[in-house]
Amino acid sequence: MIVFPLMADSVILYTREAEVYRSVSLPRGDKFEIYGLPYNPSGLRIWTSSGYVASYSLRDTVLPFDRERYDSLKLLLRILNRQISYTSARYARMKYERELLLSYTSKEVREPAKNLLSLSRTVERATYAMDSLKAVSDSLTEVKKRLEREIKDLQAPQKILTVKLRDFRGGKLSVVYRVQASWSPIYVFKAYPDSGKLKMEAVAEAENHSTLPIATKRAVVSTSLPPEYSPPKHYRWILRDVNRPLRKSLEEEEVVAAVSEYAAPVIPQFNYVATRYEYRGKVVIPQRGKAKAQIPLFRRTYEAEYLTTAYPEINPKAYISAVFTPDEDLTSGMATVYLDNEMTAHYHYLGERRGVPDTLFVGYDPFITGEVKLLSQKRRDRRKGKKLFVVETRVEEIVVKNGRKRPVDLTIHVRKPFAGGTVNIHYVRFKPKPKRDLGDGLMMWQVKLKPGETFKIRREMRVEYLKGGILNW
Repeated sequence: MIVFPLMADSVILYTREAEVYRSVSLPRGDKFEIYGLPYNPSGLRIWTSSGYVASYSLRDTVLPFDRERYDSLKLLLRILNRQISYTSARYARMKYERELLLSYTSKEVREPAKNLLSLSRTVERATYAMDSLKAVSDSLTEVKKRLEREIKDLQAPQKILTVKLRDFRGGKLSVVYRVQASWSPIYVFKAYPDSGKLKMEAVAEAENHSTLPIATKRAVVSTSLPPEYSPPKHYRWILRDVNRPLRKSLEEEEVVAAVSEYAAPVIPQFNYVATRYEYRGKVVIPQRGKAKAQIPLFRRTYEAEYLTTAYPEINPKAYISAVFTPDEDLTSGMATVYLDNEMTAHYHYLGERRGVPDTLFVGYDPFITGEVKLLSQKRRDRRKGKKLFVVETRVEEIVVKNGRKRPVDLTIHVRKPFAGGTVNIHYVRFKPKPKRDLGDGLMMWQVKLKPGETFKIRREMRVEYLKGGILNW
């Protein structure tokens, strides 16, 4: 039986597929049957070191994909079965002898007390030995079940490659094929605000969807889709009009607005100009339904600008962010952030292209706090024609405090409301005035607070709405 080695020559992991390169040494001949291809290969190509391939075919089978491991497990299982049989026989013999002793002591015979005491001790030792043998037998049975499960998992649907060669003088037969696989990055960021450094480690979490594991000593991870091996084709350009209503209904507009407001942005999972990471080391990606594998990608240290931002209406604690410019294409994936070696954040990082500044959420600062206080709230009725309205004046104070023992450069965000429905906003005033209006109702202040210092923002609003309604502040 000729089998492809379990360790592939190399593997290229794309975002949705894996391209596997394998080879096997063959003697001189013109027809071979080779085992070890997955059940669902696509784009299979075959070439040889001499001669050429006349034809090939594939047929289905079920075999262990790691024959050496399979044979060793079968040998262990045979040894284990003998041990279980021996332990069971010892247990049965001990049980029989114990029952004989119990039956003897239960008879109404005149025996000296010394002899009866000796028998009871013997029965006690026999009972203890039986319990020990039972424990050993149970543990051996559990090990047997695990071995049987592992032997069953080694059995996998495969393809047998039958290939006919011409003028083949012996040498290597190589194949390349694609299987369904995917990978996503996992990032570990370590933030050091005092030194202005941001360290990043990235690994690829790879998942294999084929029936056989992917094993290699050279893995290439690419951020692109699999390449196309055909030239582009011209298609006729036709302009067509699409019959659409000139104006959507009010309900459709509201639905579109709601979706655009809350839907997450669409981030491309690949780039047409690929970033490739090569890892030389043993990598095993288990077959479908098993665990995932992690492949180291890179480590980087970036210069970062650390910003502290307070948004008291959203969270009473200020948060820290780092602005850096990646020199690699960072696709979206899970990120874990450490601030001064303490875990402060774990979330889905959207990634960014190389050369584009990106803002990383580092975590919350518990020593810089903010709160919103309601100073006054007044209401009065106002009639307009036949309708009765309520005019409400509200005065609030946003307070931010620096609880650290050092000065802090702080950015403060405060909301400016918009009118919706029948609500009419007469005015919104801030004191002191904001440094910038960031748009979408977000106002910004930039201050430098000394240790223990507070900064206050006064917000005055006057709104008008129909009487009987409830205003959601």
